[in-house]
Amino acid sequence: MTIDELWYRFALSIILQSIIYLLAYLKIDAQIYLRKRLYTIGLKRN
Repeated sequence: MTIDELWYRFALSIILQSIIYLLAYLKIDAQIYLRKRLYTIGLKRN
């Protein structure tokens, strides 16, 4: 295995990890946003 291959795998794993973290963060963000939206819609109905 050459150094280039090692760097490539290293970079790829970091990129994949950051994408996973980002997706998880966005998912949490979306859930909070949806809860707030549902809450405000519920308040408007009453």
